[in-house]
Amino acid sequence: MQINNITSSHTYYQSKKIAAQVSDVYSNEFSDAVTKNKEGEGKGEFLGFTMLPEEGKSVVYGMRAMLSEGSAPNKPIVQVISNLDGKKEVFDVDISKIDPQNASRIEMFALCSYEDKYGTGTGSTFGSFQTFRIYEETAKQNGCIKQIDEGVSAWEQFRNEKVNWVSTCESVLDILQTFKDPKVMDLFSKGNKLINIFSKYTDSAGAN
Repeated sequence: MQINNITSSHTYYQSKKIAAQVSDVYSNEFSDAVTKNKEGEGKGEFLGFTMLPEEGKSVVYGMRAMLSEGSAPNKPIVQVISNLDGKKEVFDVDISKIDPQNASRIEMFALCSYEDKYGTGTGSTFGSFQTFRIYEETAKQNGCIKQIDEGVSAWEQFRNEKVNWVSTCESVLDILQTFKDPKVMDLFSKGNKLINIFSKYTDSAGAN
């Protein structure tokens, strides 16, 4: 059964029964993986771009992901650059410290962009983070993610809200497997790739 669209090119699906709610945690603080870079944007390689609309407003913020020149194989650093209210802000995301079981959206944007660079993402035309956003919206439509205070801005949610994305993705996979549409089956396949990405970092987080 089709429900609403966030973008004109993607459809979201709703289960006949509501999936179990996935707990989430909201904090005003960054996780250990994210640091605000006071020196501003450095040199690096472009990885990806996403738009962050502010619900109920015409405001849309642009976010870029760049592989920092200070990145190393054992400590990859992705810079996320925002244009919030016309002001550039730069955040360094340490990919090795991300735990997909308790991560913010800014962390997941950096992670998905990083995986796409090495060809280990979902293979989506618009990048792995687009697959991630489809799964997130499907989870919201089916009650898999607890809605937080509407007074919290989209930017604050993107930057600070922590969610168990592993459980969220698994809940959406349970929903999608009930549909036989080829497009849904493709999305189901991409979701399994998301789980594979998450598992690499979940295992690393547990080892630390």
